[in-house]
Amino acid sequence: MGRYKYDAALSFAGSERLIASFLASLLEANGVRVYYDDFERWSHIGRNLVDELSDIYEHQCRFCVMLISRQYLKRPYPILERRSALDRMILAQKDGYILPIRVDDAWIKGLPRSTSFVDLRHQSLIVAGEMLVRRIAGRLPDEGLHLPVEPKLVDAYVRDEGEQQRLRSVYSIKESFEKFRKCLLSESPEAADWVSRATVSHYGRLKRHALESNREKLGELLFFDRLITLRLRVEIPLQDLLEMNDVETFSWGVRKGLVSKEGVALGEIRSVALLDEQLARASVVRSNRKGRTAVSRFRFVLEDGRWLLDLLDALRHANLYFGGVHEILEPEAEDSLLLETLSRLCGYRVSEAVWTALSPPS
Repeated sequence: MGRYKYDAALSFAGSERLIASFLASLLEANGVRVYYDDFERWSHIGRNLVDELSDIYEHQCRFCVMLISRQYLKRPYPILERRSALDRMILAQKDGYILPIRVDDAWIKGLPRSTSFVDLRHQSLIVAGEMLVRRIAGRLPDEGLHLPVEPKLVDAYVRDEGEQQRLRSVYSIKESFEKFRKCLLSESPEAADWVSRATVSHYGRLKRHALESNREKLGELLFFDRLITLRLRVEIPLQDLLEMNDVETFSWGVRKGLVSKEGVALGEIRSVALLDEQLARASVVRSNRKGRTAVSRFRFVLEDGRWLLDLLDALRHANLYFGGVHEILEPEAEDSLLLETLSRLCGYRVSEAVWTALSPPS
């Protein structure tokens, strides 16, 4: 694989761009390095496209995914791409380089009629995408097939009701993510409407620790959870803390930026893997100030007919990130670090009294 820039290159006519766009996004979401012209328009500026495309389809890719249609036989760039791909297949004497997908009854000269193909007149585009991933990558990702959230497909290419439901779930997950994202940016208490019950309950448990746990009990919490707990204890008056319910505690965390604000609010959901009927994992891409991208995985659960973001995984990752502190420092030094961090966040020196329970359990 190291000798090729791309695992696969898509060759298609403009009339099939919607299909090509979906397949390109699906392949990319499942770890396949794919050449799709819209992904690299910037790299073609000022270059000779005839030479560039000929090189890609003849030398730079392991497979050529060819969307065969009547329009594909007529258009100039598909003709160029097809000739380069056929030259590669014939000169290398290697079957299987061209992976044909038939959109209608057209076929191309030079490709044996016995070549196995995917027929979109009878097979779903999702099935076609899964077959391509298996063929090119050798297997599906461990989580299963990731479906892109955009573009939405024309109904003609997703005929099966089960697959229509999969797509509806994907779009529902994107909608939930966007609503939660907007709530984070506006610090709205409605953010709690778009997360799982387990997420809200976790913040409620931390509030109870803030009220009831002594230093020894707090030491059983992981670093990031302990930091949230101590912030609750320091920043909220006792009576207000006693009256807060789980949802209000979670909403406080939203206002304080303690609820995956960077990972979610600055991110864009790209693909979703449906693990089962009630569980999914979404890939969220975000760019930093230097233009580098990072991918985070977020878990979604289906509760009461709605897909909701479950942030327990994100909290675990935060605890793992800060967990290195526990491995390096002695307990006393770790406690000192917590006090210093709290003091910086609060703007004043937090005393040792913070380790004392506010309202010990009776």
